[in-house]
Order: sequence, then structure tokens, then C-alpha cells
Amino acid sequence: IIVETVNRAYPNDADWPRSAILDRWKNNLKVGDVIDAQDQYKKWYTAIVLKVDDPFGSVYVHFKGWDSVTDELIPSHEKSSRIKPAFMESFDRFEWKVGDKVEIKVCEKDTGEKDKSSGPLWLAVEITAVDSFKDKVQVSYKLKEKLKLLAEYNRPLPAVSPSVDDDTMKKSMKLPPTSPDDDIDDNDIREWVHIMSDDICPESTHVSSSTLIKKMSQKNNNRSSSQTTPFSDSMALILAKPTPKYNSDRYDYGEKHTRGEPPVAGAVGLFNLGNTCFMNSILQCLSNTETITKIFQSDDYQREINYNNPLGHGGKVAQVYARLIQDMWSGNYQKVVPREFKTTIGEFQPQFAGYDQQDSQELMNFLLDGLHEDLNRVGQKPHVNKIESKGRNDDIIASESWRRYLLRNDSALVDRCFAQLKSHVTCVNCRTESVTFDEYSSISLPIPIKKTKIVNVIVRVLPLSSSPLSVDIEVENTDIMSDLKRILVDRLLELKVLDVESINDSYKASQSDKTPGMDYEFIDESDLMGSTTSTTPSDDDGIHSSSNSKTANNLKQSSKTDPVSIYDKVYFQFSSVLPARTSSVFKNFEMDTKQAKACSILTHVGKYDTLIAFQLEDDAPVTTKNASYSSYSSYSTDPPKPISSAHTLDVSVAKKVKPLVQTIYSTDKIEFLGYPFRLSFPTPATYNILLMKISELSRRLLREDSPYCEDYESRQLSDRPYECVICNTYTGQVRKVLEPSDDIFPALQTTEVICVVWNEWDNHFDDDQLKLVRKDTDISGTPSMEASTGKNISVYDCLNKFIEREQLANTETIYCSNCKEHLAPIKKFDLWSTPDVLVLHLKRFQYIPGQYFVHREKISELIDFPVDGLDLRKYVIGPQFADSPPIYDLYAVSHHMGGMGGGHYTATCKNFINNKWYDFNDASVSSANPQDAVSGTAYVLFYKRRQGELRWGGVVPTESPIPDT
Repeated sequence: IIVETVNRAYPNDADWPRSAILDRWKNNLKVGDVIDAQDQYKKWYTAIVLKVDDPFGSVYVHFKGWDSVTDELIPSHEKSSRIKPAFMESFDRFEWKVGDKVEIKVCEKDTGEKDKSSGPLWLAVEITAVDSFKDKVQVSYKLKEKLKLLAEYNRPLPAVSPSVDDDTMKKSMKLPPTSPDDDIDDNDIREWVHIMSDDICPESTHVSSSTLIKKMSQKNNNRSSSQTTPFSDSMALILAKPTPKYNSDRYDYGEKHTRGEPPVAGAVGLFNLGNTCFMNSILQCLSNTETITKIFQSDDYQREINYNNPLGHGGKVAQVYARLIQDMWSGNYQKVVPREFKTTIGEFQPQFAGYDQQDSQELMNFLLDGLHEDLNRVGQKPHVNKIESKGRNDDIIASESWRRYLLRNDSALVDRCFAQLKSHVTCVNCRTESVTFDEYSSISLPIPIKKTKIVNVIVRVLPLSSSPLSVDIEVENTDIMSDLKRILVDRLLELKVLDVESINDSYKASQSDKTPGMDYEFIDESDLMGSTTSTTPSDDDGIHSSSNSKTANNLKQSSKTDPVSIYDKVYFQFSSVLPARTSSVFKNFEMDTKQAKACSILTHVGKYDTLIAFQLEDDAPVTTKNASYSSYSSYSTDPPKPISSAHTLDVSVAKKVKPLVQTIYSTDKIEFLGYPFRLSFPTPATYNILLMKISELSRRLLREDSPYCEDYESRQLSDRPYECVICNTYTGQVRKVLEPSDDIFPALQTTEVICVVWNEWDNHFDDDQLKLVRKDTDISGTPSMEASTGKNISVYDCLNKFIEREQLANTETIYCSNCKEHLAPIKKFDLWSTPDVLVLHLKRFQYIPGQYFVHREKISELIDFPVDGLDLRKYVIGPQFADSPPIYDLYAVSHHMGGMGGGHYTATCKNFINNKWYDFNDASVSSANPQDAVSGTAYVLFYKRRQGELRWGGVVPTESPIPDT
């Protein structure tokens, strides 16, 4: 949980740390930016930046709909409170619609007069039409009202307007009325006004509800403190602003499209509205997708809009995208403002509202799905079940899956942009296989690169008399704690510290002691991974994913044989010690929760921790300090409770040291040595059982010339050259001496540890046995590992990684109806078909689960991919056609440069009119070479089929339904 604090009893908004981040954009304001500004009378209005004082950060603004005499300078120290994103406080002019009341300026101020009546005159009118392409509204009012207003304030009559016929205007010009009601025709006047013009204002800005006209004061010094609105006289009415909608993304867009002839139609820049480079990048790629763009260049798409689709957006996404495409390909603009598009997608997907940087691939997925659903030809979607192969021919199941998909999804985008994947899931326990076919519009390709780190592990292997072992293991950034045991066991097998045969023998012996008559069979996981034998599933639903997963138990017992993984036959617990105090455990890594298993190894193990692994004889839970066993703390008033379940205890080794200066008050000191041991005990544990275990491990610590070595095992537990005590972990103060007894050993307090204390002066103790005498090179004769070095990676390597069989982690379990369990299966994907428009997403962003939050990293290595001739013939396992082979040419790339904390998106695209390449960096457009697209910043790749067209990727739906079973 991340909290925010401020050192104030009654903080203001600006005192909070978030303010500095949220207001950062205010320091980058430019001339022409549209904002909301507060005037000196604490009223909010839409304003435009006229000047920015760079040395001091002050901003000079003009309030829209007001005279220039009302312009104000906002000091830098007031920007935080007086400046906000456009339309957060003021009325959103882009929300005007037909029927809304507004005010228009019918006459400028009279500079020849000095009284109040010399200000501009405003008339309350009604909007009769809206042109969203040009950001204009049409207003309508009666000529009689305008002339009446001009006559009342002795203003000159207007020039001839094309909206009024010549006879009427000539009549009014010849006979200026002496009375407002004399000889004035009741004609309608219609005018088009730009919504950001100073000639139009929201209702009740200048004109009150009781009068139709209102005047502005001539100068600022004519205002008085009694005024209720800025820049008006005492008769003004306070503007009742509607509740603002969330349109905060419009603070940096410029006012309108930039007219001019582009290099070619479609080679148009897009204004950055505030961290919208991700949107601009993917829009340029989709705009240069000829198949999609031609759908929306004309208005023919409107005939296919599905306004009643509950999964759609009422046609709004398709319509706003079509208007944007038509502007970009009209040839009339060099730069386009995607304001309306940004606002619309923000309404339907809040993730894309506001200023935060987003992922261009996520926007692409939303847009492709949104356009498809808005153009979906299916009126009423029926309910359909996913069909599994269950041993039947793949061609039949693929066609039936596509038929069922088309019952709910049929659009122009499905025709050219969607295809099928084959999904093959194998249960690791019963080997039941489930084959299904899924639809896709883009493929997320994993990048086969290892970002590894060498982690040193101190290993306490069995038997207890073994020396501590220092082992280096290679850990990837994405390896989680549930993988730690597997990685360590693989390394120990490689170093021949462990061997499969001895592990199997020990496991069979331990299981026969527990359950006589049971036989167990060891099956290598590599055999299971490579298995392609089809097993007929049960009559149930086969294997289905479920969010309610539980820990998979691979130890299955049967009356004959049962596969048990090698990793389940050896027991390890993991802890860490601090370099300054290696003799006691600092932290235990428990694996009994899903959250703990899913935590990354490199983030869970601290930077200064030393990882230590304890091999145990049985699968006992962690009941040492910092775990549930140590629930009794030093300040508890309740007595310690006896241990009632399988448990473990840590044992440290120490020696008594005499002080350098002997006095009558001197006492021997305890000096901790080496690394701790961990013992596992049956239930219940008595003092005698504990002392027997300690005696077993202490045998190795005796010097060879010690007289205790001769008959060590036959001696009484009390006759040992050491003393077993319970002492304080930090001070070494002895709290209790352990004596042989059949009493139950109680739980320790959190600050206590069992310690085997030797006398330094008795010469029985061999402290060399505690040293790390066994290194990797001492065992295998090979040097320690080094981190993997990167090599040139191609998109084909990514495709090979995508289609390989993968053993899912224990956190990604799937329910097997045959086993009735949630298990981590083996999963494999294959390309059954490919669409005419193929989108490949390179998974550059890694999300590494930590103990408290998710760590993010980016893979910046160059992925080589062909500009021409991406050949997928060996990857497509479904039907292929000679006249439309799966060979593709690149035409667009969405780039991401920078790190996870920010970065910037651009695009490199090939225009389908002149077949030239262009770089798109927000509003900037420049010529490019095809090879410019191939770089370490490439993120989303867009390919088109080189030859021919295949509707639905060539998949032909079945003519008649096929049953599920």
C-alpha cells in the first residue's frame, strides 16, 4: 500500500506531494495553449495563453469571450491554484449541441464613447446546427431582436448580410426605427461561429436571465467590488456552470487542424494532446492499413453500424474514427487534432482518459475490438459453447469453432484481420489433452532473451554431518520463488551433489515407512514435456482455466504406479542471513501462499541477504523464527505452548571465549560461529529427540584426536563436550540449559535460538568444519557460471518461442476435470491460420512480481525482422493456398523509446498511395527508409499478405453444426 503524507495540520491542495507531479505540465505551457484560468474575482473561464515569461514562469492569458482589456498576468506562484486543464472548471464548448442556449457578440465596443453603453453588445441565441469537423456551431436569431438592440444603444446598423435578403436590409437602412417596434421584419438570421471564437460565450456569461442584453465595462478601473462577474457591471448574473465532464486531456492540443497540402494524402501529423504519443503512434499504423482505411474513407461503413450491440459503443467509436481518417486522408491538412477521437475513447475506456502515458498495443486491441463490435453484422448474439477436439480431426474442429465464432462475430474487420490459433493443453498428472481453437487479431511474441543474475546459495545438504556448500545458481528476472527449488535441485544434480538414484531410493524408503504397499515410479519431466501421446479425456468438460486455483499436489498415490516429480522427492526450505550475523536466520521464505510463490526471486531476496537452503528429511512446514511456530513473543503473558505438528528448529553453533582482561566480575562470552543448521522433528518433539538430533550434527564438529570420538554414539546425552542452551539471538545471553528429558519441548520466543556451545580451551572443537570448504569448482572441476550473453535475435526466434511447449508456473493453474484438481499444465500454441493483416506485438515489457509491488523492466535489444518476405509457411499448420501463401511484407511499425517510467512513441509507416516510407513523431512528418523501421525500439509490427486475399484467413466454417462430444 502506497500512502501519501504531508507535514501540515490543515494542508492545502498544493501542500501534497502529488501536486508537484500533477502540476508539472503547467511549467511547459506554450503560446496558444488552451487552459482554464481563474480571474482576480475567483471565477473560472476558458482562456488561451498569450505569453509565457520564461525567467519567472508567469503566464499572460486572454479569457475567451471577453475584451482584451480583461487579459491578466498570472504569477508563477499562483499557477498551481489559478490554472487547470481546459474545461475542468469552465463550460466545455465542444459539448455544445443543437438546442443549447449561447450568447453571441452582435456589436463591438464603441471606441468613440466613454460611458458604459459603449461596450460590446451580446444577444442570447440558440444553436441550430453543429459542424464537428470544423469545430463550428450555427446560431439563429431574429433580425428584429438585433436591430432592436442596436437602436436602443444608438449603434450603427450592420452591413448587408447574405443571410438576409437585400430588400429587407435596404428597408431597414433607409428607415432607421425611432421606436424598437416600428417597421422591422421578423426574419431569421443564421450565422456560423467557431466554438473557440471570442464572439460566442456560454449562456448567462454577459446576458442575465431577465434581460436579453448585457454590456461590458469599458476599462478595468471602472469595475467595483460589488461586481458579481468579472469585466461586467453590477447587473451581471453569476454564471451557473454545469458539472464539468472529465475532458482534462484537452489542455495542449492547439485550436484546430493545420491547413495545408501534405506530402501525400495520409502523411499527416497528429497533435500531442498531452502524453498521447502512444495514441498517435498506433493511429498512424492503423491509418496506413489500407484494408481498414478504405472501409472508413467513404460513408458506406455507416450502413453496417450496429447501434444495438450491447458489446459495442453505439457506433460512436466507428464514427469518430471514420471522421479522423477522412480528415487525415482528405489532402487538406498537414496536421490534425485528434481531440474528438481522444474524448470518445476516454468515455468508453477510462484507461485512456487523462494525461497518463499508456501502452500503444493496448489501445490497438481496444480499437480493433471496438471497430469490430460497432460494425458487427450480427444483430442478436446467440450463446455458443467452445468445442474441444476430443480425438477428432483438427480440420473439422477448427471449421466448427469458426462457424460458432461467426454466429456472434461477423464484420469487415473479422474478414481481413482475424484468424485462428490452436491451443493444446496437457495435464501433467493424468496426461489428459485438451485441444481448442481460439480467434486472434494480434499475436504477442515472447522475446527469447535471458536476463539473468548469479545468486549465491549456502546449501545445508543431508546428512547433517555434511559440510556447508556454496553454490552459484543462475536466476532469470522473471523466475519466481516457486521456481527456486527446481533451479537449485537442477544445479545440485549438475554438480553431482545430488543424484537421481539416491533421491529415488530415499523417497521410496520414506514413503514405504509411511504407507506400506505403495509403489512409486519416477518419471523424468523432459519425457512428459515431449509427450505427444493422445489420451482420451473424460466425458466431463476436460481442462478449463479457473481463477480460483490452489497449490498443485504432484504426489499422487495409486495402488500400482504414480508419476512423482524429482523435485517432489527432495525437501528444501529457504531462508536468508545477514552478512554481519550469519549464525542465525534473518528471514524465512514461506511457500504456502500463492502470493509468496508468485514473488520474483531477485526482488524477494534482499540485496544484502545471503540465501541459505536447508535440506530436510521430511516435508515439514516452516515453524522457525519469523513463522507461525514463533507466535509466542517475548512480551506475551501466555506460557509457551507445546508443538503439536510437524515442525523445524534452527540450531546455531558457538564457543565460549574468556575475556581478555580477567576480573572478579568477568564472565565467559558466547561467540556465534558459521551458518545455522535446521532440524526437522516428528510430532511431538521431546527434549531427548532434540538432543539426539543435535548430537548427530555435532559429531562432525569434534576434532579427530578428541577422546570423545572413540565411543561417541554410546555415551549418554549428558556426556558431551558441549552444552546445549537457549540463548538470546542478539546478545548471546543464556536463558536456559537443555537437559535430557521426555518432556515436550515448548516453542521458542522470537528472540531465542538453540545454541550448541563449545569451550574454546577444551580442544575438542574443530572450527574448520564450519567453513565453506566446498565450492562449485571443488565438486565438478568446472568454473562457476557466468550470466548469459545476448545474441542477435530474429522475429523467427520469437515465433519459435511462441509455439514451443511451455510448463506453466504453479501460479497459472488450470482445472482438470479428470483429476478434479487445479494443476499447472503444459501448454502449446500453434498458428492454424493467418489473416491478411498480421499484427505482431513484441513483448518488450516484463512485469516482475515483488514482495510488495510489481517491478517493471523493458527489453531493449534489437529484434531483427524482415521488411519484405516474412515467411510463415512452416509455422502455419492449417490449410495453405498456393495463390495466397502466408508470406508477408512490412508496412508499419509502432516504436517505443525510453524506459518503463516514461518514454515516447513514434511510428514508421509506408503510405499505400505512393509506397514511400515516413516517420511520424506526433505532429512532425518526415521521409524515411524502410530499414529505419528495424530498430531496437520496434514494438508493434504490421504486416500485410504479399499475394492474394483470404477471407477469415482461409478458414471455411462448417455448413452444419457438429456436436460438442
